[in-house]
Amino acid sequence: MSTARPQPSETPDPTGRRLTRRTFVATAALGTVSLYLVGCGTGDSSSTAAPSSTQVADFVTVSRILTGVSDLPAAPAAAYLTALEAAGLQLSPNAFVATAFGTEGAPESMSDLERMGATKMPGADECMRAIAGAWWSGTVSAKGGSTTVVAFSDALVFTKVHEFTECYGTTGSWGAPGEKAT
Repeated sequence: MSTARPQPSETPDPTGRRLTRRTFVATAALGTVSLYLVGCGTGDSSSTAAPSSTQVADFVTVSRILTGVSDLPAAPAAAYLTALEAAGLQLSPNAFVATAFGTEGAPESMSDLERMGATKMPGADECMRAIAGAWWSGTVSAKGGSTTVVAFSDALVFTKVHEFTECYGTTGSWGAPGEKAT
């Protein structure tokens, strides 16, 4: 009894077209990009527009207060704000930041945020923790359980907590028997 697999030329194609490697790879790439865009929130009509440069600058100002870090990297700020806006927080970061600025200009401390009433808004605690957590971890977690990685090497946990080090040994040297300390 022979159980040989049919050869590609023997496999019937119901459409009459032949599936080539190029078509398969292109279709897979298109599917992957589509899933990514839908997962990022850009594939549905309820997604938010890209933040303006003023919104990003104001977000960075408030983020500096919430993280306690005065030299936040500017590069990932718009991506953090966009991901946080799509995260489904009770209080949107844009609404929090707008309240924090109020009519008196840029806040400079937590007491300014409190004085403007931003910290008393419903959902403010969750929003403040999400903003600070995003900058420190480099990720934004959404209500549905998905996580968006915004930055890796710019995450504060790597730039402020861990010192950069250099490896002075050759690859695998750490696994060899060590030398006696004198």
